[in-house]
Amino acid sequence: MIVVPGIAFGEAGRTYARVSYAGSPTDITEGIQRLAPFWRKS
Repeated sequence: MIVVPGIAFGEAGRTYARVSYAGSPTDITEGIQRLAPFWRKS
């Protein structure tokens, strides 16, 4: 899983992030579990 700041896709994306789900289901699950605490705080 890859996370890219939204600003990489233009000024309108400044407050966003893009997440690529191009990976194995196990890797995707692990990535989401690691990001979940951050997203819950935001």
